[in-house]
Amino acid sequence: MIKKLTLAGLLLLLIGASPTFAQIDIKPGVSVGLNLASVRGDDAPDELDRRNGFRAGAILMIDPVGPLAFQPEVLYQQKGYKSTIESGRQEITSTYKINYAQINGLVKFQVPLAGPVSPSFFAGPAIGFKVSESVERSGDTGTISFPDQDASGTDVSAILGLGMDISIGVTTLTVDARYGLGLTNLPEDGDTSIKNSTFGISAGVLF
Repeated sequence: MIKKLTLAGLLLLLIGASPTFAQIDIKPGVSVGLNLASVRGDDAPDELDRRNGFRAGAILMIDPVGPLAFQPEVLYQQKGYKSTIESGRQEITSTYKINYAQINGLVKFQVPLAGPVSPSFFAGPAIGFKVSESVERSGDTGTISFPDQDASGTDVSAILGLGMDISIGVTTLTVDARYGLGLTNLPEDGDTSIKNSTFGISAGVLF
């Protein structure tokens, strides 16, 4: 038992003393941005418009030696879409609001450049857990809002994007533009082909 504990301790010391481990840069941070959300699919409404929302949350940059870095994120995301129909002599616009707590696992390829600016490309999976869902309906007679429960409780998607990190002393400013490609159907019944489609821009700071 003592030998096993001694070997484990030596292994931990070797890992801690290794140059590669020592050079891993870990920075927490926060990010806020704009979401331009819509839907796609065979059963998506014909008259579609984007729902403008926001996203915000915590990010963590894990940057080892080399061009690749890992960036997990926990974000509050506003998604959904708008649809307009003719009803009699008036137009009725319905805004479907679906909000998620979303976990992203992004892999970043950082373009090596001299100086404080570092462009990057990133991609990764994401899973969102529905926080709330409602419909806002507006027309000539006014606006009403009511809760809805048609959307599935989880939303799996793939994220693609590009960004730029700017080092300023011990902090890093980060900006990016990304597209979220929904992979799961929104309706809970699973028979209707409607998936989330989200374009977003954001800015953040890493400490």
